[in-house]
Amino acid sequence: MLQFVEQTPRRVVLRDQRPTAGLVALVFTFLSLSAVFLLVVQLFVMFSERIGQFDGVLWLLGMVMFTALGVGFVALGAMASAHFLIGSACMLDKDSGRFIIQRVDFFRRKFELHSIYGIRRIDVDENREVHAFGVFVVLKSGQRIPIASYHQQDEDAMRATVAHLRDFLRDW
Repeated sequence: MLQFVEQTPRRVVLRDQRPTAGLVALVFTFLSLSAVFLLVVQLFVMFSERIGQFDGVLWLLGMVMFTALGVGFVALGAMASAHFLIGSACMLDKDSGRFIIQRVDFFRRKFELHSIYGIRRIDVDENREVHAFGVFVVLKSGQRIPIASYHQQDEDAMRATVAHLRDFLRDW
């Protein structure tokens, strides 16, 4: 959930971090990593002990597929952990005239820089199928930049955050 980290009349910084979800993702990532490690160890043991007794290609193909699947789960868990623990940030600065968004993009931080004068409005979209709201910054060029998502249970907090952002942008 997007929360205010810094608020002054000239600058607003919001951050969205989910440390509990990040820790849960880390636990599952380490479980997946240990499962892949045990699978690889067992592959080497079985292959070295019974090198001539296997059907060869079919057995090897199956083991490679399971190993690749496990490595994929480890990579997915690591990306989810990084996303939840590092989170995203949004900064609106009237003095520098900048609107900066920081996100996690495949284990590294990605910064998007826009002019604060290019902001047309703040929009809220509701997705009833997944019971969530999306908060977007709409630029004068028509580009919609997502800055946060909220569950329907957090609607009041989302409305208060959006109202504060709209007030901040209106007062200049």
